[in-house]
Amino acid sequence: MIEERSQSIINQLKQLYPDFIIGTAASAHQVEGNNENDWTLFENKIGTIKNNDKSGKACNHYELYKDDFRDLSELGFSAHRLSIEWSRIFPKIDVISQSAIEHYRQVLSELKRLGLQSFVTLHHFTSPIWFMELGGFEKTKNLIHWKKFVELICQELGNLIDVFNTINEPFVYASTGYLNGIHSPGKKSLIKYFYVSNNLMRAHFQAVEIIRKICKDKPVGLVKNLAVFKNRRRNPIDWIITKIFDLGYNKIPLNSLKRKKIPFGFSRIKEGDMGDFLGINYYLIMEIGLGLPYFMNFFISGDSNLTQMGWGVYPYGLAEVLLRAYKITSLPLYVTENGIATEDDKWRIEFILDHLDSMINAMNNKVDVRGYFYWSNIDNFEWSEGFKPKFGIIEVDYSTFSRTTKESGKLLGSIAKFLRS
Repeated sequence: MIEERSQSIINQLKQLYPDFIIGTAASAHQVEGNNENDWTLFENKIGTIKNNDKSGKACNHYELYKDDFRDLSELGFSAHRLSIEWSRIFPKIDVISQSAIEHYRQVLSELKRLGLQSFVTLHHFTSPIWFMELGGFEKTKNLIHWKKFVELICQELGNLIDVFNTINEPFVYASTGYLNGIHSPGKKSLIKYFYVSNNLMRAHFQAVEIIRKICKDKPVGLVKNLAVFKNRRRNPIDWIITKIFDLGYNKIPLNSLKRKKIPFGFSRIKEGDMGDFLGINYYLIMEIGLGLPYFMNFFISGDSNLTQMGWGVYPYGLAEVLLRAYKITSLPLYVTENGIATEDDKWRIEFILDHLDSMINAMNNKVDVRGYFYWSNIDNFEWSEGFKPKFGIIEVDYSTFSRTTKESGKLLGSIAKFLRS
């Protein structure tokens, strides 16, 4: 049954988009280890991370990247999405680390040597400590430092990067860090949420302009997390609340991108800064309603299981969000993240196949989807949830840093290999 479904997925993808790529995704702080950024400080505050976990050496990917990339290549993947740690490149406000630049040059060269396309994220939730001490993305004037970082990466590493992702999930970053405070820097302010959201979109537009100027032939796009919201009960109040959540989380950001405007304001950006594509991260469905004990619940349609993150699985939602994003922006799409935190690898296999089927459903409805990236290639440090959630298609023994490929990794890799051939 699994082999039949896999072959059907391969056949349909080859027909719908012959150059379709399947890869994996990770972020620097979650896998590299020994970073010195704002999350390093946040982790040392009591009660911020489950089980008081600290990223520490994480997966030791900083040292073992060649082994990790070799595993991906041998499994059959054609691309890998990674991030460059800003705080390594600029450890101090006016100090550039040539050793860090050389390290990432070697990382990107290894991907190229193995034939893996590099999708490089410039900001994936972490910032230098000095940048946060200046106020981070709360202050528009601080974007001058962001621009210097983007320019330097283009100049030093642009020739090795295949595709640029500017910012990962800007509105998740703003909401978790500045609205509910569960991520660094742990603030709770609606006003700061608006400021940070606006400045992250400004930062995206600025990055696109810089990349198009220095790395003219390199595609660039934003990565946006989209979710499906359902009202808990059939009453006007729950329906209105659900629409408000959907408006702020999904519709306004997508329209902001389309109109070249910051989301919560009136500043119009000049034409041409939208980007070449849009990355879509999709994980879950959320049930909204007025009541106790929770205002917003995670929900699964027809199922009672929740992932280790407490998330509800809803594969049909991937087609829904892809259709919506394409309708609003008309941009080519990549599924830049999609994954499940579970130790039940059979469930992971089912999850992957169900979501690939859902994505193909969107493609059959004329949505231009060009790639799928599973989150993540290896188990890693999952921010405020610590090390417990197991997203990886490759298991990590954190005491020895040995890797063991799961059956889900072999399955998805085999699909990628057939598409690659």
